[in-house]
Parts: sequence; C-alpha cells; structure tokens
Amino acid sequence: MTGRPRRPAVGINETLKELLEMSGSELDPRVVEILIETVRQVQRQQDNVIDFLAAAAEQYDYTSARRRLHRAAQGTAVL
Repeated sequence: MTGRPRRPAVGINETLKELLEMSGSELDPRVVEILIETVRQVQRQQDNVIDFLAAAAEQYDYTSARRRLHRAAQGTAVL
C-alpha cells in the first residue's frame, strides 16, 4: 500500500484485489480470506465510529462529545 520509488502508493481496494489475484499461487487462500474479512470488519467498525461521531457532533458540542467518547472508552458509559 505504501509508495515506493518505482511506483506510487495504492489504496486498500487495489491492495485487496492484488491479494485475491495472488491467492492460491503465491499466498495461502485461507490466509487471504481471513485477512480480507478482517479488513472488512475494521472498515465496518470505522464506519460505525464515524456515524457515532457525526451524530454526537449534531447533538452535542465538541466538548460534550469528547467527554462521552472518553467515558465510553473507559467503560463507564454506553454509547
């Protein structure tokens, strides 16, 4: 994904596509499948966090939203 002198950086989708192409020949297909599912789970979690932050920003000022996130991270509050 990172850039090199001989080529620019590529995005996550291009990287996953390349992994799929190498699956079965250069890479273990089971490992590729697990990696892709893990990446998709992380993307879904990021989307959930972004949605939460957007909703919090609409409902609360920045300081209140920050306090709620901090409490949630400590396990003392429910999002």
